[in-house]
Amino acid sequence: MDSCISYAKKKNVLVQKQRLENLKLDSDLKLSKFSYFPEVTFSGTQGYNLGNSFNVSTSVGQRSSRFNSFDLSARVDLFNGLKKKYDKEKAEINKKNGDIEIDIIHFDISLEIIDKYSKALFSREALKAAEEQEKISKRELERLERLFSEKLVSKKEILEIEAAYFSDLKEVINAKNDFKVNLSELKGILDVVDIENFDIEDIDSEINPILGMPFLPVNLDKEELVKSNPYLLSSRLSVEKIQKEISSYKSEFLPSLSFAYSLNTSYFKIIGEDDIIFNPISGLFEENGFFTQLSNNQTNLLLFSLNVPIFRKYQNKNNLDKSRINLKLAEIDFKNKTKELINTVDMAINSLLSYQKALEIATSAYDLQQEAFTISQKKYEEGLISNHKFLDSKSSLLRSRLEYIQTKFTYIFHQKITKLYFQ
Repeated sequence: MDSCISYAKKKNVLVQKQRLENLKLDSDLKLSKFSYFPEVTFSGTQGYNLGNSFNVSTSVGQRSSRFNSFDLSARVDLFNGLKKKYDKEKAEINKKNGDIEIDIIHFDISLEIIDKYSKALFSREALKAAEEQEKISKRELERLERLFSEKLVSKKEILEIEAAYFSDLKEVINAKNDFKVNLSELKGILDVVDIENFDIEDIDSEINPILGMPFLPVNLDKEELVKSNPYLLSSRLSVEKIQKEISSYKSEFLPSLSFAYSLNTSYFKIIGEDDIIFNPISGLFEENGFFTQLSNNQTNLLLFSLNVPIFRKYQNKNNLDKSRINLKLAEIDFKNKTKELINTVDMAINSLLSYQKALEIATSAYDLQQEAFTISQKKYEEGLISNHKFLDSKSSLLRSRLEYIQTKFTYIFHQKITKLYFQ
């Protein structure tokens, strides 16, 4: 059973999908961390002004030209009401919750496999019981046929045992079908439908009602215990996430301050002319090429921006009010889930204790019934009791065995379920 659970935790489709979802949450968390970094952009432009024209405003003739402009800009938020901090913490909570979602899937898979595995074990044991009943009937039928050939028993006795034999054959067929169905359901959960000769192992060695429940802590604090349950962890993270949302919405009421820096430069050239310029100081023409102009035409812009929110059509207030309501709902949900889980653990423990005692009783009853049947079978073979009493004893043995099997695997089911809550 444990190996099936381990296999399903690794191969289950829902687990694989959630792992992919968690990769997206990792990206969101990285993005929230990088939001503290400045934004840096670079832009470059090259243009052409073709054809001769006359500028009316300057009364200067213009000829074909080309130009370039370059801009390197950086912007950083100096203060935004700690919104980025709360958004990053919210992304961290989402990441934690993504990991817990895998634990939730693991928990649900474990519950489902425990259920299906226990049913498969029961149906297999029930099949063994039916096959043994069929063997008993067949053996007695063969014995009576020999006696009938010697005219020591009546035809009526043979017919009664033969009817019991065919009834047992029918039960074997039904039990085989039940076992196949339960095994197929287990294979479906594990997604191993293509594996031939799939079978399950016995776990009788794990059953020891006398030892009680050694996996239970000595000083049991159920309130502390349930806090480690993935469902409660997820619910508690929902509360924390909404608290961060409230803080984030509050930050939007505060002013924000940002700083920007921009470095600009440009280049201009008349097409068909050399890049030279007249220097009035020296009275000489000087080179005025591409890199010279880029160096000479540099401008630096420093910009501080203060943004004070005054009125946003109540959007921030509405978001804040809704988040406060959601917080109350999440807190109520967390408290209810805590109570429900504590009650579930209580019921699991009580059920396990009840089936622990029931298994001890069922084991004793089955042992006694086996002994009684052995005596009845011996008397029947000696001709001391009738067919009716023998078949009645045989039926009582089957009922006792099925009741023992049912109790045994119900105990295993509750033992595994209870243990799951304490892991």
